[in-house]
Amino acid sequence: MSLPPLSPEQLVKPRHFELRMSLIFATLFVPLGTHVPYFPLWLQAEGFHPEQIAAILAAPMFLRVLTTPLLTALADRARDRADIYVALVAASLLLSPRSNGPAARSKGCAAAAAACAGAPATR
Repeated sequence: MSLPPLSPEQLVKPRHFELRMSLIFATLFVPLGTHVPYFPLWLQAEGFHPEQIAAILAAPMFLRVLTTPLLTALADRARDRADIYVALVAASLLLSPRSNGPAARSKGCAAAAAACAGAPATR
C-alpha cells in the first residue's frame, strides 16, 4: 500500500526548519544528558543506599505507566489541554522546594513526581 502524493503545501519546508528541530532536541536531551549520569552520584553523596538509589531511579518509569493513561484521559476530556499542562507545571513547582528541605527522602519523591509530569504527551 503506497501513500498518497504530497500536496504542494506539504512540500514546502518551514523557515529555519533544521535550526528549530536542533533546538527542540537540544532542549530535550541536554538536561537529560547532564542529569542521568550525575543524579545517582548525588544521591549516593546524600547518603542513599544502592537499593534506595535503584528504587528512586526506577520509580519514574513505573509511575509513567500508571500516570500517562490517566493524564492523557484528563487532557482528552478537558476543554483546553493547556489547562492540564499548567496544572502539571504547578504541581512540579510545588514539589521542587520540598526537594531542598531537611528531609532527604523527599528528594526522590520530588524527582519521581517531576518525571511523571514530564511524561510524553500525546495529541
